[in-house]
Amino acid sequence: MPHLPSLRRLLLTLSSSSGRDPLTFTSQFSVQLPALQELRIDAIFTNVTLFPGCLPASLTCLDMGPSMGCGYLPDAVAAATQLRQLRVMIPQPAGSRTQQLRVSRLQQLTRLELHHAGCLYSDLAALTALEKLTLWAPCAAINGPQVKVALLPLKRLTSLSLWEARFEGSTLPSELGALTALEEVVLVVDRGDLRSPDMGLQGLEVLDSLVRLTKLVLRGAGTVGLPEQFIDIIDVA
Repeated sequence: MPHLPSLRRLLLTLSSSSGRDPLTFTSQFSVQLPALQELRIDAIFTNVTLFPGCLPASLTCLDMGPSMGCGYLPDAVAAATQLRQLRVMIPQPAGSRTQQLRVSRLQQLTRLELHHAGCLYSDLAALTALEKLTLWAPCAAINGPQVKVALLPLKRLTSLSLWEARFEGSTLPSELGALTALEEVVLVVDRGDLRSPDMGLQGLEVLDSLVRLTKLVLRGAGTVGLPEQFIDIIDVA
């Protein structure tokens, strides 16, 4: 790649003809693009390797899309403390019970989207500037203690989306009711994990505490116990 000192946004797309060849970033990348602010990588089913020092200090938005990770955040990303937006796929290794994602240094993040997240990682609690959190397909059932440790410290969180989620005991944790700054909630439930698919998710009454809620999306959760005030804003289609 040529030296492009003024480039601020870059989209890298790997075509299907590239097969499964890895995409590698070295420290030379940051030298060639010293002003880069936004990097988006569209590399389906491709291993992306980020070596330490490869991300420019100017970078505030990193979108790795569907590229394959290694079960945890790469060193280069974990050290990119200037990031404000991050979207990344973190496949959870089979049998892993890790509670750390290694995001605790990214304290300027305001938006975080994780695909194939393992669970509600405990170090999410360090991201006190976070305003929008999206988790796709967490493989560990979400429970009250996870919510209390990982989410309750996020006082600025206004948007929470949990896709293909599973909940311990098929019940929405009561601790979610303490996230009173939430304005948007999206719950797409893994119906195959529900104790009674016909009844849907239990515990929806905890949403009653979310007085600022203006958008509520429920998929596969049912509406049993849902507070009446949400009828006008709920999307269950």
